Amino acid sequence: MLSYLKMSLKSNATLKVDFAGFMFVTLLIFGFRYTYFGVFFQEVDNLGGWEEKYIYLLFTLSIIMTLLSNSFTYSIHKYFDDVHKGKIEAYLVKPTPQYQVLLFRGVNVSNLLLFFMLGISWIIYLYMQGHLNGISAWYFTSCVGLFFIGVLVNISFVVSFESLTFITARNMPIDYIHSELNRLTQVPASLFDIKTMGTLLALLPMVFSCSVIIQFIRDGFGFPVQLYLCFALIQIVGSALIFRKLQQSFDSHGG
Repeated sequence: MLSYLKMSLKSNATLKVDFAGFMFVTLLIFGFRYTYFGVFFQEVDNLGGWEEKYIYLLFTLSIIMTLLSNSFTYSIHKYFDDVHKGKIEAYLVKPTPQYQVLLFRGVNVSNLLLFFMLGISWIIYLYMQGHLNGISAWYFTSCVGLFFIGVLVNISFVVSFESLTFITARNMPIDYIHSELNRLTQVPASLFDIKTMGTLLALLPMVFSCSVIIQFIRDGFGFPVQLYLCFALIQIVGSALIFRKLQQSFDSHGG
């Protein structure tokens, strides 16, 4: 695993200008989005019943979760691109566990570094503002746990559909679909009606991967959070089974 990370880091470091440019542009885009919310809340004081602080928190969580998720989905896409091109046989015979090859061989170090930069900066900001005062270890651990479950849900969604490449030998446009669906994570769950929310929760729990953390902060470990965890677990386990089953049926002919 560490060898794959080192390899990806060296690959990014050889293009220092592009690497720095990517980080600068990404931070600039996020800055513009925060400015937009600032203008928006000059006219209203809530969105779907969620106060301004929760909307900012939702947006920040969405940014950080997207950065971490995309660090690994980038590697997943490269893995299945090799499947499509018939270049995967060498990885199937190596003793390295396939999940390490899948997640770490082509990890996007730029996104990973931005995740750590923004994540650490955000925690420091919350601490300096006193928002972490009086928070129990269980409460903080639960929030962190929900965050990483959300990351796993995003990764499992991509793995499930990319795995179809094993039997179709065709590139699947999952990266684009995943990117578009990720936009919904910035929408408060309270804006959806019950029927739509239930359908999305069952089929695409990743849509609520950030909202569920806000829901936990506002109302605790209630039924909506429990229901999300149930569907999230089903998707995560299901994606692992789908990947394993379709990989076994792979005929090695490539695209």
